Amino acid sequence: LHKTYTGKAVQAVWQEREGSALVGINIDRVSMITFGLAIASAGVGGVCMAFMYSFYPSLHNVWLLFMFLVVIVGGVGSVVGTAAGGLILGIVMGLSGALISYQWVNAIVFVLLIIILLIKPQGLFKV
Repeated sequence: LHKTYTGKAVQAVWQEREGSALVGINIDRVSMITFGLAIASAGVGGVCMAFMYSFYPSLHNVWLLFMFLVVIVGGVGSVVGTAAGGLILGIVMGLSGALISYQWVNAIVFVLLIIILLIKPQGLFKV
């Protein structure tokens, strides 16, 4: 998002839509690219989940909180941070479920989140 023209255009449209149009950025094109990438990544994620889980109407409730925590821990806007946050939370959840009772996993994850946000409020990886 910081080095390519398209990434800078996405940031510009996100921060100031009208100003982006004034400097010549095609807002509709940028919006379509962003929406297309979001839909494609959601589709890939859905296909990957379909191999492991059966689908039911409220499935998103199970994963939404975990995905939110991953982004917050890693740092909002950082792809590397999001990947690292997912890895960290996955390891913490796996180890705490194996070493302690699985009932305590969510509590341990939230304590970790609070500790990380107290130490680094912007997340582990700053944009």
